[in-house]
Amino acid sequence: MDTVSTMARRFELLFNQVFSITPSICELSLILPHEIELLDQLNKGDDLLLPTNLMPIHHQFACRANENPQKVAVILDDQCLTYAELLYTSQLLASHLIDECHVQPGDIIGQCVERSIEMAIGILGILLSGASYLPLPPDLPAERLRSLLQLTHPRCILVHSAT
Repeated sequence: MDTVSTMARRFELLFNQVFSITPSICELSLILPHEIELLDQLNKGDDLLLPTNLMPIHHQFACRANENPQKVAVILDDQCLTYAELLYTSQLLASHLIDECHVQPGDIIGQCVERSIEMAIGILGILLSGASYLPLPPDLPAERLRSLLQLTHPRCILVHSAT
């Protein structure tokens, strides 16, 4: 609903600009007034207090893990991990990716694993390392996987012994 509302406000903004006295196409903007204020703050280098829904998911997860460390975070079949366990193992993986694989923020890390607890650890570990997560489903045809790898050039690929 929020997206529809934002789109409606953008359409209204554009409509008002088009029918104003000087409708120069290069002056049209879809940026809402409050977004202009945020951009100005960012350009000035001001610190922003972002709402939690704008925090990266791995930051949100770390907050949840600190609030509820002993609650179950992941269940798959007869396996489960608490928030504390998932955060800890993911941080170990993130440290390994940074220290041993020389992952830097913005790098792409692929993960080719079956649905498993390890998949959750891998996704969170990749994000905690500052890299981008590239899912590589093991059931994809080899040619499609090869194409994805050629397009994305991941720094490394996480695999599971089962794959």
